[in-house]
Amino acid sequence: MTSMRYKQLLSIAAGFGAIGLLSSVFAKVQGIIWPDSLTVFERPELSNADCMQLVIKLICLALSSVLGGMLIKWIGGNRRASILVSILIMAVIAWLWLNTRHPAWFWIISFVQVIPAVLLGSEFIIRCLSDRDR
Repeated sequence: MTSMRYKQLLSIAAGFGAIGLLSSVFAKVQGIIWPDSLTVFERPELSNADCMQLVIKLICLALSSVLGGMLIKWIGGNRRASILVSILIMAVIAWLWLNTRHPAWFWIISFVQVIPAVLLGSEFIIRCLSDRDR
């Protein structure tokens, strides 16, 4: 029983850390490839190119969330752990992006996509592991 509790706590910490780390790495890579993406939140008006940068940021967040969900399940976390990590990430998103200029659509999509992406990752890893065992 105690080992299960430790697995749950470890999966929550690892999933949260993985999503945060991957999001940061993806943002850094995006900044290297497109230096303007680092200042997109400082501009009062957004061009079409800026909107594309925001879409890329959303895709990176979704990918980070899917990979974090996979890690949660791989370590031994359950659906509850995945949802808890999603809520924690949503709190971080709210804290980070409510303090910057951004269009409402970006905030809404980034906030809403986290739970489905984490759950998708955890379901995906279940299927991969079960196919491997056959």
